[in-house]
Amino acid sequence: MAIVSCIVPMYNGAGVIAEALLSLQSQTLGDWNAVVVDDGSTDGQRGANLVRSIARMDPRIRLVQQRNAGLAAARNAGLDALLEAGVCGTFVHFLDCDDELRPTAFAELTAAARRGLSPLTRCAYGGFSLRSRGAGRTLAGVMPAAPVLDLDALLDVPFVVTHSLLFSLQAALAARFDPAVGKVEDYDCWFRMAEAGVRWQACHSEVCRYNIGPAADAAPAMSDDPMAMGRAALRVVQSAFARAAVNPATARMASPVRAQIVRERTALNWATRTVIAHALRHGAANLAPPVAQARALLAEHRVDTTQRRCLDHWGHAGFASAVIAAVHTACGRHLNTNTDAAEMVAARAWWNTLTTDRQDAADAGWAAVAAELAERTVAPLAVDRRVVRIVEASLTGPKQRVLLCGLGRNGRRLMELFRRRNVSVSVFDDAPHPIELPENVQRTEDLRSALHDAVPVVTLAPPGDTRFVEVHPSLAGAVRWSAVRAELAAGAPGPAVQQGSSVASAPTRPHRHAA
Repeated sequence: MAIVSCIVPMYNGAGVIAEALLSLQSQTLGDWNAVVVDDGSTDGQRGANLVRSIARMDPRIRLVQQRNAGLAAARNAGLDALLEAGVCGTFVHFLDCDDELRPTAFAELTAAARRGLSPLTRCAYGGFSLRSRGAGRTLAGVMPAAPVLDLDALLDVPFVVTHSLLFSLQAALAARFDPAVGKVEDYDCWFRMAEAGVRWQACHSEVCRYNIGPAADAAPAMSDDPMAMGRAALRVVQSAFARAAVNPATARMASPVRAQIVRERTALNWATRTVIAHALRHGAANLAPPVAQARALLAEHRVDTTQRRCLDHWGHAGFASAVIAAVHTACGRHLNTNTDAAEMVAARAWWNTLTTDRQDAADAGWAAVAAELAERTVAPLAVDRRVVRIVEASLTGPKQRVLLCGLGRNGRRLMELFRRRNVSVSVFDDAPHPIELPENVQRTEDLRSALHDAVPVVTLAPPGDTRFVEVHPSLAGAVRWSAVRAELAAGAPGPAVQQGSSVASAPTRPHRHAA
């Protein structure tokens, strides 16, 4: 019996299926099997014939075909085919035909899943990168935000993709994908799994790649219609809160206030994505139609933009999600700090319309704050890889020690970089809910004492690095993230990092002391 069984739904995927299957065949954990479900493709059997040719050389892969029934039904059919053949593995994984796994994905996910103490909790979720097919580059990365993904965490609607999850067989049988849901069927399934007791253990590694943008001959993605996706997402979220509210065991998680806040944040995110998508496809000259659609979505879900918490949404998880959505919608365009770019023009115009609802708009400077947040959040998406290269260049030997301050996206990326290079890593992170650290990474609670040790690099998070410098004045002359970002965004190589004495700063999630 295989350790992992992978289910790969395919519809007109002749241009991408070989890459997906190659990522399976490259797994360091080789004890797996896979079933590709051809969901009524209309490509003249090209995709199916390609799978057959690969399967002839690799008996771990098999093909089943069915009339077109949709993504949810295809995933269910793949699981049924494995069960009927008696070959379903200990763990179940779902991989869309246009996405890819990292070579160590199954090894790392199964190791994390085995930390669970029961069949329903022997599941895992890992990090992933967003990759542009058109540009051939990574746009952003997302890592697990909580040590365990459970119903409470899911109700905040974190950004998770299907192939970053691993399920025990018992968990996969706890809830099937519902074909009636249509779009956002994955989140609907995860909510129902979590309600049944399923828990995913965090794997703090990038396990897969989420490819963005159409491939040759590929079917249009469901996410090409952000307004329809947003409405579906809101229906799924509302249903999950409604079920949680009437269950005595979960009612505390689903207070009316939390339900409204999550609904507001979700609606704001998808409204923003709708406006940006229109600008990218049709230009930013006439935004009246998408803005009208977006405002209608807010009205339907009672999003009151006169409330201060709407600004809080932009400044924290809600705004970050909106920017990630913009990256996804861009389908490979390179986001940067050029405020004339169509996506930024669209975002500014949309946020400006919201300020008309605020009586104190002039005093609060809401539009200016939104624009500042936009540039602060979009800029790291364009330069974070170069920041990593600057930091990496400062390390010349395997025996050095690093103190890492802040564990946002880049902080976690740097932590993994140092670990792979056998560099000893200590972490200081003052987030309200610290993430679980991998083995051989130490957490320090006393920044002052830690800074007295000899360390070659310290990374700081904006805008809170001032407080860190105040704690240890000797850092006052260090390289600051504001300078790194400004030079990198302008295309300059960035300030040099001096071995043993300087500070390279990387953007991370807002800390609780952030302005």
